[in-house]
Amino acid sequence: MLSRSLRPLRSLPAHTGPSQDLPPEVAVHEKSNIAVNTLHGAVQATTINLSNPFLGIDLIHLGGSNFEVALLSSLPQLGTTLTNLLGARWLARRANPKRAGALMFLLARLGIVGFALVNLGIGNKVGHIRSIILILLIGLVNIPAAVGNLCWQSLISGLIGGARRARALARRSTFASLSGVLVASSAGIWLGTHPHLRGYVWVFLLASLVGLVEVSIFLRFRGSPTIQVLPVELGPAVRRLWKNRAFRAYTLACLPFYLGWLMAWPLFLRYQVSIAHATNLWIGIFSAVNGLCVAVGNPFWARIGERVGARWTLPAATMLLAGVPATYTLSPGFYGIVLANALGGFAGAGVTLFLLVRLMEVSPMEERVMAIGTANTLTGLVGVIAPICGVGLLTLLPLWKVLWISAALRFSGGGALLGAAAMVTPSRKQAAITG
Repeated sequence: MLSRSLRPLRSLPAHTGPSQDLPPEVAVHEKSNIAVNTLHGAVQATTINLSNPFLGIDLIHLGGSNFEVALLSSLPQLGTTLTNLLGARWLARRANPKRAGALMFLLARLGIVGFALVNLGIGNKVGHIRSIILILLIGLVNIPAAVGNLCWQSLISGLIGGARRARALARRSTFASLSGVLVASSAGIWLGTHPHLRGYVWVFLLASLVGLVEVSIFLRFRGSPTIQVLPVELGPAVRRLWKNRAFRAYTLACLPFYLGWLMAWPLFLRYQVSIAHATNLWIGIFSAVNGLCVAVGNPFWARIGERVGARWTLPAATMLLAGVPATYTLSPGFYGIVLANALGGFAGAGVTLFLLVRLMEVSPMEERVMAIGTANTLTGLVGVIAPICGVGLLTLLPLWKVLWISAALRFSGGGALLGAAAMVTPSRKQAAITG
């Protein structure tokens, strides 16, 4: 099945010539940049999957409460939100935005060393303060990581032509997922034999080391597309951007989906660790299953997107993702969690791919960086409150009811995206494709 799903990627992309929507000095490097983009994604996934899947269980082992588990999701989102527009302005003023983005990635990966130091005992004489320190470190590390990702998003839209972009992003995500499967399962097995906190130290240190390799690969992108300089007064510029009907409809439609999507994350983690009593090995298995299904889903969604377009494929993927919290309630236990992670990986592959592709489509070419920053800021604000809302509802309602609320919000968000897609006129659609 995996071999069949990967088949469309073997011909990715058909290089009959440079993309017509790129400057000649950039288009000549397009094939090389697609390869670098794929390699960077795989190595970045290695870095992330050596740390992120185990941060939650590490936090709980350090004594984290339900509210702190919610902060584990919301605080990084707060850092991302605060840095989106400011980070875009900072990048636009750099003479070499690629090197600036590499510096941000470097700071983020070096920050992972701080996670290891917490597990070595920093703060262990003051109650459960280590869990607070870990959450604050995660929030701080996410700030340069958010700027680095914004730089990658902005650069990649100018390095790979629109006709090849969806498949190029799908291939990146597929190989990143396969890398994540191997890394998360291996790390989970190793942590299963080293259950004490010192086991996390070595995993985090290795993640930081791999992160240095990731930075060096990022610097191998060739070409220097211009990142638009943001206006001095952002307020009037954002209001002008907001008058763009396609961009406004898409961004507003994303908000209920993001609320339903992210509010369930701390609930999933607390269920897995505190109710199902999942070990590091099981956490690794969940992550591996999720990553494998992402790898299977990416070429499938890319093929569907080529046939019907991102604007119709994204709503379908978001509605399918509504089945994940429902699966937790209908099929409790380890095998139900595995099934939920499989569905989440498959549907999430389409959501992650087409959220970015669709955002690029509805963003005006001349204001793309500001549009990406504005959309990320608004969805980031929802991402800050969503996990806290989920935990807050848990104090009022049973877990299964909160999960059904999450499913309903995800499905209604898909419906809103479907309505936003129907608002795009043929001329707007054509402009999006060529832009």
